[in-house]
Amino acid sequence: ALSGEVTSNPNEEAGFRAIKPYLDSLSPNYQTHFAGFSTTTNSWFTGYVDIHFDNSFILRCVTFNTRVAYCQDFSQQLETWMSQVAQYPASGEKPWESAKVRHLDVTPGVLTWLSTQQTELNGQPQVTVQKQYADWIFVNGIFENGFQIRCRFHHVEPVVLDLCE
Repeated sequence: ALSGEVTSNPNEEAGFRAIKPYLDSLSPNYQTHFAGFSTTTNSWFTGYVDIHFDNSFILRCVTFNTRVAYCQDFSQQLETWMSQVAQYPASGEKPWESAKVRHLDVTPGVLTWLSTQQTELNGQPQVTVQKQYADWIFVNGIFENGFQIRCRFHHVEPVVLDLCE
């Protein structure tokens, strides 16, 4: 991971337009993590980079060759996915599978484990990103009753949720 600091003149930064909608969420210190190459373009020129700020905000940016094409609020996406998988045991629904653009695969082992924890998964979890190594992101969810889960997300196109404990 590379570390850095947001400069005082972001207009000179490459990809400024891609991060402009998120300026209020950025903090001065961050680390960048290479998340992977695109698996849909069959090209080594399309890649994903995560920018993990010290305030836990994460941007996932798509790059084409040497240019940043766009970025998304990946911390919000992780929070949405954690809430969806936490509701799965009670509802049996998998909204991540019916999304217009499918970005998440949840392994059968995770679904089985979540089902065994159904009585503890009450309400919406308070979600925090614990740490990130390359494309591996560890996310905690704390429920109203104090029950905690830790889940591991990784990869791109789709992102894979392969562990919760």
